Amino acid sequence: MVPFTKNPNFWPKKLNPHITKFCNNVKDKVLKLLHNKKARNNLTPGELRGLRGLRNDNNIVIKKGDKGAGIVIMNTVDYERKIMEQLDDVNTYIRKEYNDIIEIKKTSR
Repeated sequence: MVPFTKNPNFWPKKLNPHITKFCNNVKDKVLKLLHNKKARNNLTPGELRGLRGLRNDNNIVIKKGDKGAGIVIMNTVDYERKIMEQLDDVNTYIRKEYNDIIEIKKTSR
């Protein structure tokens, strides 16, 4: 196998302007179709009522799973206990006596 080497003089061949124009027209038409399409709900009225009920239930917490892996539904008390367990881990976090978020924002710019 030949190893990849840099070629500082490489530049792709110029495309035919008719092809470029055609591609831009196709892209514009697809985007226009996507923006004009009315979003339809794929849930039944009963499913919508159920979701609203879950959203308004203060006994549960609904969050995204780690790395976007679905949805997590937890009992609120268990969720808050888990958060406090993590924050109380002195090997990972340091308790601050004051809120220095403004100073942190200034230094991170």
